[in-house]
Amino acid sequence: MAVYTPAQLCALNHDRPPRRAVRKSLFALRLWRPASSRDRPFNWVTENVNNNTDVQSSLSVGWLNVGSLTTKKAVAVHETIEDRRLDVLVLTESWHHSSNDITLRQSAPSGYSFVDAVRESDPAHGGIVVMYRNCYKCSTIALPPLKTFEALCMRLSTSSESFLLLSIYRPGSLRPPIAFYDEMSVVLESLVTYGCPVVIGGDINIHVERSLMMSTLFVSLSCSSLSTWYSTSSDRLTGMEVH
Repeated sequence: MAVYTPAQLCALNHDRPPRRAVRKSLFALRLWRPASSRDRPFNWVTENVNNNTDVQSSLSVGWLNVGSLTTKKAVAVHETIEDRRLDVLVLTESWHHSSNDITLRQSAPSGYSFVDAVRESDPAHGGIVVMYRNCYKCSTIALPPLKTFEALCMRLSTSSESFLLLSIYRPGSLRPPIAFYDEMSVVLESLVTYGCPVVIGGDINIHVERSLMMSTLFVSLSCSSLSTWYSTSSDRLTGMEVH
């Protein structure tokens, strides 16, 4: 195993994106972190979170396929947000009909708001809901029309920093078609223009234990689509999860 000193690692800096194979390895191992963020830990995992809601120091994000947000599940979601002290919780397959559904309000603890996206073709299925702390200012980001998956993108901001949260739900367990990767590429490339950190997560139904090629293709797509942003932005990419 190769071992590098800090000086040797700094000497590897360059003004262009790494080769595609290198980017794939970096993201597969979650090693990417721009120099501007190395002195500011960004904790986006739900474990070991703290009470600090300042996005500069920590961010606790959770994703949950709720499989129909019933009244009973709404109580469980409410308790999960409070118990884990989440800043953001994304629910997929909410099966809600509109933003006025009572279960959405029941799920949000005091001090939280939500943004939702109903599956237009079948409101009783699919759907995405994002619960977030009121300390963040929220604005929805328009996405291009999508046929192979559902998505909801929003910008969450504080007085000092902002980031994009892209939540995805791809139904079914079959191998994703080529059109899925084409649409994902269009979405990711559209986010480059915002020039701020991007957090991507959701229920994408790519089974990494069954098809390494499919999971590698998805990570490669994400890396290559956002590579222009890496070379032009001084901010950081916070992370990505595939479920």
